[in-house]
Amino acid sequence: AGLVAITAGPTMVEHYWAVIIGAVGAFVFAVSWLLWTAIEKTIGVRVTYNVEQLGQDAAELGIEAYPEFVLMPEPDDTE
Repeated sequence: AGLVAITAGPTMVEHYWAVIIGAVGAFVFAVSWLLWTAIEKTIGVRVTYNVEQLGQDAAELGIEAYPEFVLMPEPDDTE
């Protein structure tokens, strides 16, 4: 966000304002990192191994979200 904010008009602000604006990115990174670390330590951020293997759509909803992407063996054409 800091880079986007300063990229639009870098000649319209003084150099110290560019540093302050770019600091919006450092702030967001730090707060996000702290928040995700707290979530990971309390309730976790990953699903179980079984859900990873089965897929979240099947495990949580009971359906396949993309059934057309199931790998099917092709018939042997050499016979």
